[in-house]
Amino acid sequence: MNVTELDGFTLLHAATRGDIGAAARALSAELGIDVVSAPGAVATRHDSLSALWFGPGRWLIHAPIPAFRLEPVRGRAITDLSDSRRIFRLTGDGIANYLSAHCPLDLSENVLPAGSCALTQFDRFAVLLYRQAAESFDLYVERSYAPSLGLPAGWALRRKKAINAGLTGASGEERH
Repeated sequence: MNVTELDGFTLLHAATRGDIGAAARALSAELGIDVVSAPGAVATRHDSLSALWFGPGRWLIHAPIPAFRLEPVRGRAITDLSDSRRIFRLTGDGIANYLSAHCPLDLSENVLPAGSCALTQFDRFAVLLYRQAAESFDLYVERSYAPSLGLPAGWALRRKKAINAGLTGASGEERH
């Protein structure tokens, strides 16, 4: 299993009032993707900008750049969640089985196919789970809960800090 903490992103919560379909169409036009208001829906642009369903009339907009912005408009609120969330990418053979031991969802590919997401629990903590591919998941969790998750999140954070401090190379080998 490989765990990588993602960083350098913008995460915006877009919430609408009123006509959810009209709000989805307006957001689609603004982002250049087909935003859908249906449980589990994910819309992704070629540059990895994604709109993940986060409840009726609500989406998480994940942009791979730190300065991405959306303006609030009548009937839509935008909240920047970038500093309040951590995102872990979990990949490898059997990763769905590993996650199933910590999550009450059925993670079989016919229930949660690649390119879909679900709000669920992971070790009793609320998370958004996004299945990128058959053996690749992104786990969105509130920052303060991340160290308590039942995955090697502490290891991922320590490794990231070590790389930033120049203590290890990008491949993880230790430098002396």
